[in-house]
Amino acid sequence: MKIAYLLLIALTWSCEAHSHHSVGAQFNRDILITFEVEVIEFQFINPHPYMMAKLTDGTDQLLTLDMDNRREFSQLNIDGDTFIPGDKLLVGVYPTYEESTTFYLAVIEHPRLGFRYETNVRQLFDLARSN
Repeated sequence: MKIAYLLLIALTWSCEAHSHHSVGAQFNRDILITFEVEVIEFQFINPHPYMMAKLTDGTDQLLTLDMDNRREFSQLNIDGDTFIPGDKLLVGVYPTYEESTTFYLAVIEHPRLGFRYETNVRQLFDLARSN
C-alpha cells in the first residue's frame, strides 16, 4: 500500500510539472524569425498572455504568439489594452521544434505606442530615442 501511495504522488507531481512548459523545451531559441503582423486578439491572462495575429504579407496566415508571464508585463505597464485589434507590430519570434503556427514572442516593436520590448532584457525601449 505504501508503494502504491508513493507511486500516486510521483505520478501526480510529474503531470503537474509537465503542464507548465519551459520556453527552451518547446521553442527553438537558436532561430529568431521576424514578421510584420496585425493583432487579431490579445488575451492578458495568467500565467502567460498570448496574442492571435495575422501576417501582413498578403497571406493572412493566423499565428498564435505565446508571451512572457503576466506579472512581468504588468511591471512594465503592459495590460489588456496595450495590444488592440488592428495594431500593426514588428515581431521577433522563436519557432516550436515541430512545424506549427505557434511561436514564442521574443521582440515586439509597437509603432502606435512607440515602444520596443525584448524578452531577454525585460524592459521597454522608446522607439523615438532608438532611431
